[in-house]
Amino acid sequence: MAKRKINDFFFTKTPKIIIETTSNIVTSPFKEDECVAENSSVSMILSEDEKVTALAKLKHPTPDYIFPKTGKRNLKCQITWFFQFKWLHYSFEQNGVYCKTCVFFSPNDGVGKGGNQNPGKLVLEKFDDWKKALGDKGYSKLHSEKIEANRLKVIPIVKTVIFCGRQGITLRGHRDSEMLLNASENINEPECNDGNFRQLLRFRIDAGDEYLKGHLTSCAKNATYLSWKIQNEILSACNNLILQNLVCAVNKAKGFSVLADEKSDISNKEQLTICVRYVNLEQKKNREDFLQFVEVTDVSGKALAQTILQNLEIMGLELNYLIGQGYDGAAAMSGKFNGTQKHINDKYPMALYIHYGAHCLNLAISFSCNVTDIRNCMGTMEAICNFFGYPKRQNVLKISIQNELHESKLKKLKKFCPTRWVERHDAKDNETSALANQLSSSIHQLRFQVALLILVKVFSISAPLSKFLQTENLDLESALEFGDMTQSTIKQIRDNANAEFEKIFKEVEDVCSSFDITVSVPRTSSRQKNRITTATGERSFSTLRRLKYYLRNTTGQMRLNGLAVLNIHQDIIVDPSMIIDEMAKTSKRRLNLNL
Repeated sequence: MAKRKINDFFFTKTPKIIIETTSNIVTSPFKEDECVAENSSVSMILSEDEKVTALAKLKHPTPDYIFPKTGKRNLKCQITWFFQFKWLHYSFEQNGVYCKTCVFFSPNDGVGKGGNQNPGKLVLEKFDDWKKALGDKGYSKLHSEKIEANRLKVIPIVKTVIFCGRQGITLRGHRDSEMLLNASENINEPECNDGNFRQLLRFRIDAGDEYLKGHLTSCAKNATYLSWKIQNEILSACNNLILQNLVCAVNKAKGFSVLADEKSDISNKEQLTICVRYVNLEQKKNREDFLQFVEVTDVSGKALAQTILQNLEIMGLELNYLIGQGYDGAAAMSGKFNGTQKHINDKYPMALYIHYGAHCLNLAISFSCNVTDIRNCMGTMEAICNFFGYPKRQNVLKISIQNELHESKLKKLKKFCPTRWVERHDAKDNETSALANQLSSSIHQLRFQVALLILVKVFSISAPLSKFLQTENLDLESALEFGDMTQSTIKQIRDNANAEFEKIFKEVEDVCSSFDITVSVPRTSSRQKNRITTATGERSFSTLRRLKYYLRNTTGQMRLNGLAVLNIHQDIIVDPSMIIDEMAKTSKRRLNLNL
């Protein structure tokens, strides 16, 4: 085969090529007089970025271009073929066609088993036998059919990875190197756990997936597409597609707020969750969407600001549309002089900082519960919850609940959350009566009973507000309205403190009379306030805990993000064909997947 340059494939000096400016011409990184070796492919010349750039800028001949005629029958290339076969490209210099994606991404070591077969026409050699271009045995149709067959083989594998990601279940097991089918083409059961991914593939084969079975029967051992590397490629493609979908929606809104929070994962890596809040114009509602986890080592305000802005830009978000920031009250995030919000606000003055409203509410309630009797009451109840954390004691509690509260569906105490005080309301309100039979002598005191019922009263007011402030499509007007209603309720209680306390004390007397507790009149009070919020970051950390635990503590960042966006964004459809298109952009592909 004659030596040739990369420009020989797709470019020539003829003015008929559709290139507006000279800057659009993608040239070889070699000098003009340098040529590609006879046994080399174009994929060895360009970097991955250069290949993608070249493919994006390649254009077909104009409809009025007159193709040269060849042969005795004066046959020629047809302009309609380039619309029918998207992978086709014409070489003006050689008057022949090539598969442009095959040229750029064909394996350097050949194709077929062992990589010993020459790719041949449409890849290393031009195709110009126009008589055999179309028809049942036409070269173009055969090439397309081969690619379609390869894609059908990979689709079951892609769907299985997507299924595992959507359900948040692990893919890999203890060993995952054995073949799924034995020499008799029967399912090969593993000697040890080889993971959900491979077991689901066995299930597909057993259910009659002939494409998958045919692929695993005929493929080479190094082209099964079942390795962890392929899984990572599929997850990366899913991540890219879902992220593109989200970024497109955010940029269309032309206004968004960035939400961020930090948490250490099971492997002691600091994970920064980046989320956005915006108005989805198609759905016509506010949305809060998780974007990515980013591993950080420097948690200073300036470093976090740089990390957030850099990653937003890498994702493709238009930073000129940044109009808000939402973080917790940590000094590194909220500091007025050197916090993350200050550094971002200096670059984007429209990005106003708002402290998480629900976080403010929790802190306000927490600080307001520093009254000695209230604090002691909370400590006693937490000790009781821990006491009944053992199976034998929990069974005794269950029997007692059944005997005392026949209609109760709850059978155990709910443990306290250290920061989410709304969950403390759930823990007490449902178990107050049942706790009485299990309390020690310390809770047979009037102070404890009064504090307990005051807490039930306060949390019954604050719990609905806290839960409302954590809804995703919450708008400022609704949040303020709900907050004002809650504030008005609390103010009414304060204005009528004596009457309200008499009601509570009446309930205390009823409880105390059942346990022979001496009653005398005490006094107590508390204060609280609220603000607007978001909880998407906290929810993303819940996903992080499910995806990265002690058995998966070596999960890489790219794989983690792919699994996270699949699990979180259930409403975004991921087309397996688009996943394969993403995978086809990489080089050294054993199966030709490029359409």
